[in-house]
Amino acid sequence: MRKLTLNINPQAGAPEETNARAEQVAELLNLWAGLDAASLTDEAQALQPLLAGNARFVISLALQYQKQGGSQEVLVKAAHEALIKLLNQYAGHPEKLDKLLPVALRNAMVTVVQLSNDQQV
Repeated sequence: MRKLTLNINPQAGAPEETNARAEQVAELLNLWAGLDAASLTDEAQALQPLLAGNARFVISLALQYQKQGGSQEVLVKAAHEALIKLLNQYAGHPEKLDKLLPVALRNAMVTVVQLSNDQQV
């Protein structure tokens, strides 16, 4: 196995792009944390930690799909709604959630991008 060595100049500081990206991610994480999970069924309430646990994954997807024409906030909200729906639907089968979760989140974001692109035309 090869060893990777990175030389970082502490005097240079972080590039502005990195700082802007970190602020953007922090804002989206705050948006995610502020979204309501009240529509979860009683059975799905036990799976509520999945909401927080998938926040970074959702943010990374939103940043990818934003380049295709979707608003970050709308993408995050659509992913949240898809995750709530998935948790309610498969609350009794957590083993299926691992397989379906990434697909459902991506599908929700693709739908948002398609709708926003259709509205622009």
